[in-house]
Order: sequence, then C-alpha cells, then structure tokens
Amino acid sequence: YDSISYDQVYATVARAVEKGLKKFDTAPHYGLGVSEQRLGAALSQCKAEMSISQVAVYTKVGRLIHRRADSNDNDRIETENLPENSLFVDCPKENCAILDYRKSGVTQSLYDSVARLGLTSIKELGGVRVHDPEIADRYETEAFPEAFITLRQFNSFEVSIGTNSVRVARRALDEGLVDAIMLANSWNLLDQGGKDLLLSCHHKHIPVD
Repeated sequence: YDSISYDQVYATVARAVEKGLKKFDTAPHYGLGVSEQRLGAALSQCKAEMSISQVAVYTKVGRLIHRRADSNDNDRIETENLPENSLFVDCPKENCAILDYRKSGVTQSLYDSVARLGLTSIKELGGVRVHDPEIADRYETEAFPEAFITLRQFNSFEVSIGTNSVRVARRALDEGLVDAIMLANSWNLLDQGGKDLLLSCHHKHIPVD
C-alpha cells in the first residue's frame, strides 16, 4: 500500500457516497485505527446519513488498538502487525494490535470503534464482523462462539465474519452464528475454493460481501 493524504480519502469517500455506494467496510486492524478515523471523518464531512437504508459502516472485532507503552506482559500483541512490520504504511508508530476475542475485548473494541468513527452510538453501525478467527488458537478458545454471542446481545446490527478461510466461514454458517459472510481470496479466476460455500449461502439467503 502507498501513503495517501486525508484529502484523497475524503475525495474517494465523497465520490462513492455521491454515486450511491451504501456499504463501507473498515476495521481496527487497518492502519491500527487510522482507517476508522479517516472513514468516519470523511463520512461526517460529506454529511452522509448513517443508517442501513442510507450509508452503513461495517467494522470488525478481534483486535484492540492500544498504545504500545500501555501494553503489558499479559497482552497478546500481534507482532506481525506492529507498525514496523505492517503492510499499512500510515499506521501510528506508537500503536499496537492486541488480539482479544473474549466478551470483554469484543465489547471494548465496539466502543473504541464507535469513538474512532465519530459515531454517537453502537446502534449506528450497519454490521460487525469477527475478524480473522481462522488461526486455531483464536477460534478454538475464543472466537467460536463467544465473540458471535457477544455481538448478538447488542441486537442492533448485522453479525458476520471476515475471514480468508472457507473452512472457518463454513463452520460459522453451519452453526448459525452469522447473518452474512465476508470471504476473501476464495472466489476469483485463480482460486474458486469457496464455490460450495457460496452456493450454501445462496440457498440459505445469507449475503456474501
């Protein structure tokens, strides 16, 4: 990725809203909080109406963004996503991502995201995805089903999963944990491994993003 200015961000978002794009996807992971901050500011600047029928923001849980100086030995810091290792070039050097799919972590992540996006309430979110639970020590011990159950308790937005794994997305679908699925890298000219899953989603009327 290349570094871009906020003016470029605003111009892109404003044009998308003007052309009728209604769904905007972001995550704490993207730029260690910068993506949410910039998206929220741009949507506010172009006076987008935040609602499912107008403009809906979808964010994710599974990572908390902390200042590195405030982390401790008990935090599960995602070392491959530290600023010096991250593929996101504009992320703040003082931040780090801490993996946390527990109820407390998911809840805190939601409130943190709302603040970064400049929203007034969790109810303004269009949807929330459990992000990257495909690594075994994440989903076996935490993400299934605690993160999904926690999101369901808010009863105000679409609950989904954001994953690169067909197998993990299939599990979420089969266990009835999601309203929608975001599946990356499994339906393109080179990789069509997600075909059966996509057909199952079609039969069950589960949207795929």
